[in-house]
Amino acid sequence: MVFNEGFKMRTILNEIGVPTPSLVSISDNWLIEDYIEGGNLYYAFVNGIDPLMAFTAGKITGSLHNAGYVFTDNKSQNYLVSSEGELLRTDLSFIQKENSVYSRSMDVGSFLASVIGFDTIKYYSIQKEFFTGYCTATKKPFPYLSIAIRNVLSIGLSPKPSIFKNMLYNSLNLL
Repeated sequence: MVFNEGFKMRTILNEIGVPTPSLVSISDNWLIEDYIEGGNLYYAFVNGIDPLMAFTAGKITGSLHNAGYVFTDNKSQNYLVSSEGELLRTDLSFIQKENSVYSRSMDVGSFLASVIGFDTIKYYSIQKEFFTGYCTATKKPFPYLSIAIRNVLSIGLSPKPSIFKNMLYNSLNLL
């Protein structure tokens, strides 16, 4: 954890286009980052922020994948929205140097599973923007296991009745 959350990893991430909050201090027992006033991306979506912010999350995810890394835990709650509207990635402890289809699919699927409980129109907008941002960065479609992983993870991450409708709604057009 100390390496992934530390200064060196944040420098690497910054160089590949993954902004993070500034690290104030880190030890084996604690981590202190700059406070980001805007809160996390999930609650920003709840409070009405434009789904276009998902484009930036998709682009960040794609940039990380292009560099051969994965977040592993890429849910929307791990992105912070600054008061200036900048998206920052936090909770870096599970980053891995990995480029398999499964691990990239886990990143995409975990993000989508974390927002699948929104009403269908809002979810579809978020999914579409995330996909567009990801494809802009990678020049590739979603990794093919993403939707299956999203469906499995959504049961635990977003236990709302709308998830079943959203699982079916237009997802196949993204593959």
